[in-house]
Amino acid sequence: MVVAFFFLILTVQKLKVFALLEAVGARTRSLAAFVFNQIGFMVVLGVAVGVAMLAGAAAATREVFSISVDPLLVATLGTAVLVASLASGIFSVRRIVKQDAATIATGGKR
Repeated sequence: MVVAFFFLILTVQKLKVFALLEAVGARTRSLAAFVFNQIGFMVVLGVAVGVAMLAGAAAATREVFSISVDPLLVATLGTAVLVASLASGIFSVRRIVKQDAATIATGGKR
């Protein structure tokens, strides 16, 4: 849910950019692909950083206590987060599809 709100806020902040892109001929499909690619990249990067930090913590604390990591569990949870994040991207794409480029570009004055 946090990921959904994060990307929805980013989308709202970029509505003028999306309106401009639509005005010069960008298709909604291209804008949606941009949003989903951004979500996918950020989630994969976040999972990779998290796994690297886990590996570092496991190596640093090996003398004090043992950390057991199940690679299948890490992969399953990472995939679940990616799928849920991409599904939440639908809210951002809906916002782009519903926008009226003329209203956004003029600040609500037509």
